[in-house]
Amino acid sequence: MDWTLKDFSMMSRNEIEHFYHIAESTGAKNVRWSGLVKKEDKNVNNNEKLAN
Repeated sequence: MDWTLKDFSMMSRNEIEHFYHIAESTGAKNVRWSGLVKKEDKNVNNNEKLAN
């Protein structure tokens, strides 16, 4: 099966949430996102939480 988007990386949850908040802040109504997100490395998430 040939997947058209095979050479494109998926967006991370953080990237999608960033755009979600931009849409909300501009006054868009009923903002939603759906779909798959890039699998995140658990070690990266733990390091991000420790840094905050």
